[in-house]
Parts: sequence; C-alpha cells; structure tokens
Amino acid sequence: EESIRHATTKVAHLHFVAREDAKQRVLKLGEDPSTVRLVGCPRLDLVLNTLSTITAEVPDIFKRGVGKRIRLDDDFLMVSQHPVTTEYEQSEKQMLETLYSVKNTNIPALVLWPNSDAGSDGISRAIRKFRETEDNLEMFFLKNLRPEAYIWLMDNTKCLVGNSSSGIREGGFIGTPVVNVGTRQNSRERCINTVDTGYSRKEIETAIYDQLQHGKYQRDVTYGDGSAGKKIADDLCTFSGNIQKTISY
Repeated sequence: EESIRHATTKVAHLHFVAREDAKQRVLKLGEDPSTVRLVGCPRLDLVLNTLSTITAEVPDIFKRGVGKRIRLDDDFLMVSQHPVTTEYEQSEKQMLETLYSVKNTNIPALVLWPNSDAGSDGISRAIRKFRETEDNLEMFFLKNLRPEAYIWLMDNTKCLVGNSSSGIREGGFIGTPVVNVGTRQNSRERCINTVDTGYSRKEIETAIYDQLQHGKYQRDVTYGDGSAGKKIADDLCTFSGNIQKTISY
C-alpha cells in the first residue's frame, strides 16, 4: 500500500491532505509546496451531514447478520477489528482476546466482520469459534452496514473496541469513546477519544471500563471540520498552476 501511495503522489498534480503531518510527508517526496493543500478528511463531510440530518429512529441493521438482536436504545458496545498484515498468524488469537474482553463486561455488543486484508480468515475463524462455544451471547454479528447506519451506531455506542481507523478519525469527530487494540494504527495521529492497549484480555477490559466511565468526548477536529469537499472543489475550480513536474527538495 505504501508503494502505491507514493506512486499516486508522484503522478498527481494537486495534493489534498487531511493533516499537517501528511502535508510534510508529501513535501518530503519533492512535491511543489504550492500544490499541497491541507483540507481535512472528506469522510468527515459525510459524518457531519449524517449527524445533522439523521433522525432518532433506530436503524434496521439486523437484516444481514446472525446472533441475538440487541436493543439499540440501551447501552451497547461495538467491535471492529481487522488483521494486522505483519501479524496475520496471530489474528485469530488477537480477536479472541478482544471478544472475551467485551463479553466479560456483560454489555450487549455489535461485532463487525473484518476486511479482506491478509489474516482476515483468522479473525473470521475466531468469530465463528466464539459463537459456537459461548452460550447466551448478547451479541449480534454483522457483515455489512450502510455508512449512515455505521455513523449512527458510532454516535450511540458507549464504546468502540478494535483497531479500525474509523475509531480514531470518525470516532474522534463524533466523540465516540474508543479502545484501540494493538499495532494496526501505530503511525496514525490520535484524537482525544482514543485509549491504546495491547492484545491481552485484561488490558482491553480495563480500558473499556475506563472509557465507559468517561463517556462521550467533545468533538475533535484533528482530521478536519467536515468542510473538505468544498475546499477541494474550490481549489479544483481555481487552480491555474504549472502542471510540469519539478523536483522541489
């Protein structure tokens, strides 16, 4: 992925970045400073629009999934954990630790299936084993969610547990308490809503309780304020710079 990102940067004539540290990385690749624009993350535009228009009605998310339907108007947790490609052999064990820590809180939970990165079969295997061996689970397991439903859930869950970048980026903007497990997000700038843990069951469980005690956070605009789309459109409409690539070290 890193090689593809670098190649895309060298091909592009305009660079729209979410954060100052990303801007500096692009500049270090030799791009002209006048072509690098700090606009924020466009994903937050969708979040802001959804939060301002979504109703209080509980979304119907139980059409595609298995497990016990939980009450979304009561306290609930969310789990979104993906494999770490450099640790793919440990993904099953890592996911089981997370699942047991969530179960031990006795709070109902929604569990999302992983993405398709290397090691996702281990995450999926852990979910299946957990479902088959544990009785009376207050959990529902989901494979697909519409973006608007996911944002609604992030806004209403008591805590998101796992290692999804959405916990840091969208979760920080929404104010969702997040327990970030493991190393997958090591290089990503944190928002105030995030508590980092290792992979041990006890450590994750302790962090969940700490986040439950804290509750909802204030909005963090580390990744933008929800206006990236307008900034990008304005720049595209007015850009008149030289498209000839030059080295600018």
